[in-house]
Amino acid sequence: MSGRSGPLLAIGQFPPPVHGFSAVTEAMADVLEQQGEVQRVNLAPLSSRVGLQEASRILRCLIAMFALVVARLRGARQAYIPCEGGRGLLFTLALARVARALGYEVTCHHHSYAYINAPSRLMWRLTRPPLDQMRHVFLSSDMRAAFEARYGPTARASVISNAAFVSPATGVVAVPREGARLRLGLLSNLSAEKGAVTLLDLVEHLHAMGISVEADLAGPVADEDFARVLRAHPAVSEGRARLLRPVYGAAKSSFFEGIDIFVFATRYLNEAEPMVVFEAMAHGVTVVARDRGTIRSQIAGIGHLVPPEADFCSSFSEWLGGRRTPADFDRATVHAAFRDRHATAVRALRLFCHQTMPPTVQAEDRAHG
Repeated sequence: MSGRSGPLLAIGQFPPPVHGFSAVTEAMADVLEQQGEVQRVNLAPLSSRVGLQEASRILRCLIAMFALVVARLRGARQAYIPCEGGRGLLFTLALARVARALGYEVTCHHHSYAYINAPSRLMWRLTRPPLDQMRHVFLSSDMRAAFEARYGPTARASVISNAAFVSPATGVVAVPREGARLRLGLLSNLSAEKGAVTLLDLVEHLHAMGISVEADLAGPVADEDFARVLRAHPAVSEGRARLLRPVYGAAKSSFFEGIDIFVFATRYLNEAEPMVVFEAMAHGVTVVARDRGTIRSQIAGIGHLVPPEADFCSSFSEWLGGRRTPADFDRATVHAAFRDRHATAVRALRLFCHQTMPPTVQAEDRAHG
């Protein structure tokens, strides 16, 4: 194993832009790089304009195929390809087939429930010869079971939660946020399908019930038309909700420290195991989310799950009951539960990396020196 030559090719969308899919791809490449040489091949579109976006993705896919050929000549044998949803699955299939034809061992990392919730001919082809021996990485045991129920058993599979890539925040204690008013929050690419309007509706619903509540929504807005919709909503125009810019680093931590409940009323088709839910839990924030993807296993025993077709506002207010102030939410318990999940996920990640890319002599020297 120590004589392995050639890099591992990590082929996927890398930031920018920053979203859950690209963030995990980069984080996985970083971890694998601790084991040995990793060559990153970026599939992220070069432009957000519809026509240029598609053309740039095709170009980058062709470049990735060329990179597979060149790296194979250098002795590379491993290809890590995060699996896309929707039309992007076509790129995953094309790259996986080229990699297998060249003799690579291929690992496919699943981040979408779109092809699990509904059958996909492209995914069916991705699980049949010559790709049937490909290794799969799922985000939870539930995700693996649902995938195999639709497409059949996988020959080789690992379960690695995205919790592995979110570190527990430091300094989270039992003392709740100060103040009497309950503050809800959402951090996301703000869109209707990610639950932005639903959160504003929830603020108005609770306000009408006489509950003292406010909300912070942080992140980029889908487009200017939707931004106008948000600004015109009574919760915003009357000062009960604030629209904040994207937050990173210390500003992101401050955002989570300033809210009591993270509200994630997503209806996003590809939703799987959103990183931002773990980020909220890592700061001790209680999560209330719609049952999509593998969110059920993310917040099991900690937060509150709203059934997919239930009225979100009614379900939330029923769950809220008499808990009306920040003091009613135990941040330390949520933080401790996430810390345990993070540790379990990190162990699974380390095992996967060692099996996929056993450390070279040089990597072992770095680890001990």
